[in-house]
Amino acid sequence: VLLLVPESREEIIEFDQGEIADNVLTTAIDEIVSLPMRQAELEWRIRALLRLRKQSQELRTKSDKLRQFKEAVKSSGHAIFITDPDGTLEYVNPAFEEITGYDQKEVLGETPSILKSGENSETFYERLWETISGGDVWESEIVDKRKDGTHYTAYQTIAPILNDDEITAYVAVQTDMTERKELRDRLKRHRDIVQRIEDPIMLQDESGALELVNEALTEFAGVSEEALLGEDETLFMDEASATRIEEKKRATIETGSPSQYSIAPDFERSNKDAIFDTRRYPYYHKDGELFGTVAICRDVTDLEE
Repeated sequence: VLLLVPESREEIIEFDQGEIADNVLTTAIDEIVSLPMRQAELEWRIRALLRLRKQSQELRTKSDKLRQFKEAVKSSGHAIFITDPDGTLEYVNPAFEEITGYDQKEVLGETPSILKSGENSETFYERLWETISGGDVWESEIVDKRKDGTHYTAYQTIAPILNDDEITAYVAVQTDMTERKELRDRLKRHRDIVQRIEDPIMLQDESGALELVNEALTEFAGVSEEALLGEDETLFMDEASATRIEEKKRATIETGSPSQYSIAPDFERSNKDAIFDTRRYPYYHKDGELFGTVAICRDVTDLEE
């Protein structure tokens, strides 16, 4: 019996009188040989067994890593798909099926062009293919089409898989950004609206530091937006007006109720005069925690006159 014992299991041969227990042989035996045998042949067999065991251990390690990788790809919340060098789909993960609506059986053997929405130009795809076929990684937003015809926006990364400098496949990862893009577009519309309003609007935290201002406020203040952010009213108006505004802010925060007041500040930097009918509201974070106040200052100078 040939039994190759790894160093980490030397205890296997540490039995009384050097005998090896029968139950060890049933699980650890490597090979049975017939005697008599030349020493050279015995040594050759042992070396061959050692090579086979090493290859087996390496294969098991690689198989474990591959299995772990497959589970990671399968469990990923991002759509992942792999194509051959010609762009034919060879693998898609469950997230791809969920995001696109296509079943794996429907897309394998196809190309990613089945996702084309028509919103990206042909030049876009030409640059994409030129980049990855040249061995570089492509990253960009892309608008694709689901099986049901609806469009979705994704941030896509495509990387070539190389073997001795030869491209053997491509792997693509898509992060669905549809909701984020819609939120970003809504936020931009809201900011545009706020900026276009001719009445000053400002958002301040609990300490009174300005977090958001529109162009109308910067014009009255005579100070740029960058200089205003993080400061309060004392930067650009007379002390008496700033003190009265601070009192109104405190009252709004303490009561949690909107406040209304009229004020005619002296803008020391722009030398402008105006009477404002101001409405100040408590401003809350999404989690319901009070952040500060938001004020809308209606210029009623003409009405007062």
